[in-house]
Amino acid sequence: MYLTTHAAAGALIGTLIIQSPLAFLVGILSHFFLDIIPHYDGDLPLKSHNVFSLSQRHFNKIIAIILVESLLGAIVFYSLTTNSRLGLTSAMLWGITGSILPDILQVLLLVLPKNKVLIAFDGLHNFYHYRAKRPVPIVLGLLTQLIALILIVIPLINLIQTN
Repeated sequence: MYLTTHAAAGALIGTLIIQSPLAFLVGILSHFFLDIIPHYDGDLPLKSHNVFSLSQRHFNKIIAIILVESLLGAIVFYSLTTNSRLGLTSAMLWGITGSILPDILQVLLLVLPKNKVLIAFDGLHNFYHYRAKRPVPIVLGLLTQLIALILIVIPLINLIQTN
């Protein structure tokens, strides 16, 4: 899933679980559950690449993903901050941090490819992320992400507005 979907899930978790450490841990777990859902992430070949070779070979795809992420993230952030009487709470920020941490660690592995802890974590992350036997077509995979994002953001906004 794109970071926007994970971050929205983390914000929802932080709204439901007000203890920051618990929101952080549940945010991490939510990342793996969302990654089990078949989706499309841009299909960047992360194996046998480092950050430099990946960016050289797939520059346009990386830029497109960053632009889509930025746009969706801005829309979700705007929705949360303009419709909220409470604003972003500490638990929401910790939930968001936990929910995106696995992808941040995966990118960090591209920078530190020999780090044993990151390699082990990447194996766990990939176990959940790449469970689908066949690649998901781009339209279906992006639609899956959009539906997941909507299903997360609607209750999140409703919860924020009622508090």
